[in-house]
Amino acid sequence: MESDEKVLSDVHIESENVSVNNDYTVSRFWFRVLPCGSCVSTCTDSEERGGVTDSDGDMVLSRRTNTAREEDEEQYVLTIAHSLSTGLKDVGKQLWHGSLVLADYLIHIQDELQDKTVVELGAGTGLAGITASFFAKNVLCTDVGEGVLRLTEHNLDQNWNCLDLMKKKNYRICQLNWMSENLVTDCGKYTMTEEDISLLNIAQIFIAGDVVYDNELTMAFFNTVYRLMSKPPSKSLYISMEKR
Repeated sequence: MESDEKVLSDVHIESENVSVNNDYTVSRFWFRVLPCGSCVSTCTDSEERGGVTDSDGDMVLSRRTNTAREEDEEQYVLTIAHSLSTGLKDVGKQLWHGSLVLADYLIHIQDELQDKTVVELGAGTGLAGITASFFAKNVLCTDVGEGVLRLTEHNLDQNWNCLDLMKKKNYRICQLNWMSENLVTDCGKYTMTEEDISLLNIAQIFIAGDVVYDNELTMAFFNTVYRLMSKPPSKSLYISMEKR
């Protein structure tokens, strides 16, 4: 794929989008928080498609809508700002199926996140980081470039306390450049601070949604993961992606 070729996530075709300006659109995603270990929380029983896959071999999952809720069901909504079609270098400003599945899985393992520090690699719109912030002690969302990091920060600011309006802020956003030998690189207000570095070093869980789409970036991603996870304490990586 050429770097200037436009791409559009299927998520934006299927979701209800509201244009807010020339740069961003807002989509709403409804979800439930079921007990740890319960089945995926963003599909109703009637919406399950029994293992149907798309042309790439990815499982087709219908998302919940506000019309799908039952009278006695407590349901929440995330409001996510994102771009529509972008060039390859800006795909992080879109929302992809892998990130939705990762968010579902984080709800599924919510007890594992309790009292943990979680780092999201390639945060993009920040959906997985938002979900992690509901349950984790601290969340560090990382990506590259002021534009996408501003978007990450906006979405975290809008959604991080939707389950508990009284909770304390427990997330930070900074640049982490996989392509640089020195992971700490200048990015204005999003340059990694000593506090960010401390969270990165003590993190027990790393998450990444749909960051595998370019050979060079994929190699840089796994090199970065190796560097970060080779140091104690024991760490886990949860990664979700579409087949490409």
